Amino acid sequence: MGEIVFLTIVAATAGVMYWMTFDFRVSILDKSGGPGLFPRIIVILLLFFIVIQIIETIRKKETGKKFAFVEMFEGIRLVYIVATMVYMLTIKWVGYVPVTFAYLVFCITVLHRRETGERGGWKQIGVLAGVNAALVVGVYLFFTRVVNILLPAGIIGG
Repeated sequence: MGEIVFLTIVAATAGVMYWMTFDFRVSILDKSGGPGLFPRIIVILLLFFIVIQIIETIRKKETGKKFAFVEMFEGIRLVYIVATMVYMLTIKWVGYVPVTFAYLVFCITVLHRRETGERGGWKQIGVLAGVNAALVVGVYLFFTRVVNILLPAGIIGG
């Protein structure tokens, strides 16, 4: 029963996000569906898979295994959730490039340390920083130059 409640909460949140996409500003000349088209497609797919999961949950027999909602927010999962929330709250003011770079380096470092138990040397950290910098700048250039979608500039844009 807890799993169905959780999936319903996620579905309601997805529904709110779907309706928020209609507030995205669209140019009069834009005939592509606007900036809200891709998020709408993703939300519809998410809702589709949520419905499938709810049906599967209802159809399967009880195995005695309880769905523990609180356990999802313990340990490394809590660190990841807090980091993601900080990322979402700061990206608008600080900007896509610095916040995304810091977020990726932090999450990858913490998750790697958790998984392997080792800290990693300076060479490994340098490679991680270089690859992440290239990835973040590449994604930024793709969205701003190729797809013409502006990402938050924050302190970079002045």
